[in-house]
Amino acid sequence: MIQERTGIAVDADSLFDIQVKRLHEYKRQHLNVLHIITLYNQLKQDSKMKGIPRTFIFGGKAAPATLWPS
Repeated sequence: MIQERTGIAVDADSLFDIQVKRLHEYKRQHLNVLHIITLYNQLKQDSKMKGIPRTFIFGGKAAPATLWPS
């Protein structure tokens, strides 16, 4: 379904890490992105690294803006 709708092929047997919610500056969202960057950097340093195939999917909409009185 992902490839059909987006044109991006993903491994259906990979571990899916999905986070769908309003996008805020939450610690959990930051930590998840830092984890992705760490895995990416490790893979770039050692292309023979063993690991679990993973697919990361983020979905959401912007959090409502806080209205400050003028």
